Amino acid sequence: MSTNLLVIAAQPLAERLAGTLPPGTACLAIAADAEGDPLAGLGAALQAADAVVVCLDGLPGRLLARIEAALAGFEGRSAVVRSRPWNGTAPLPLARTCTAVIAGFGDAAAAAAAVARWWSGRGSAREG
Repeated sequence: MSTNLLVIAAQPLAERLAGTLPPGTACLAIAADAEGDPLAGLGAALQAADAVVVCLDGLPGRLLARIEAALAGFEGRSAVVRSRPWNGTAPLPLARTCTAVIAGFGDAAAAAAAVARWWSGRGSAREG
């Protein structure tokens, strides 16, 4: 089954996103304190997606390299969202591999929902 959009977010942020994402959007909630692999299912979710939004807020730093590695072969559009601004160039290799970087928005859930609506054709934002 193909998913138009995949949003990767920490569990609390994913819960805030519930009900705000457009149809065809899947949300992979990362529970950092859960037993087992918190990124289980990421590979399969990416294979089913046309576009991905990664919300950095609340994601453990130890997982970012694995998310970056998973996105390295992803051929669709991708964005990284962070509530705080970056001064200058985004320091994360993950951000440099993405189509768009949205930082300093203040509310990562609102930013992720806006990107998802835009990529699904219901918004009017421009790619940055």
